[in-house]
Amino acid sequence: MGSPGEAARQIVVGADGSASAERALRWAGREAARRGTSVQIVNVGQPGAREASQHLLERARSTVHRAAGDDLDVSLRPLEGDAAKVLVEASADAALLVVGTRGRGALVEAVLG
Repeated sequence: MGSPGEAARQIVVGADGSASAERALRWAGREAARRGTSVQIVNVGQPGAREASQHLLERARSTVHRAAGDDLDVSLRPLEGDAAKVLVEASADAALLVVGTRGRGALVEAVLG
């Protein structure tokens, strides 16, 4: 269990439309429901691509709601800049930052199992 104030802090999750981000969205939604907190979905897009970013965020919200229920409070935040830096800054006051993974590749996967 976390600290008493942790339940009130939201979970920030990065969304980029990838399969690993979809898994991260589902996990973040379930975890937020378990903790009784909210989710903020962040998409870090390119300058001038605000409409595409908003569309991606709307789909991401649907993914979270399918995983955790429609009662979960989900906010959307389209941002621009260096993805890693922006996500760290966006989650400065969050309980968690959740992001997907790109995987290890075929060779490493075969060696590690």
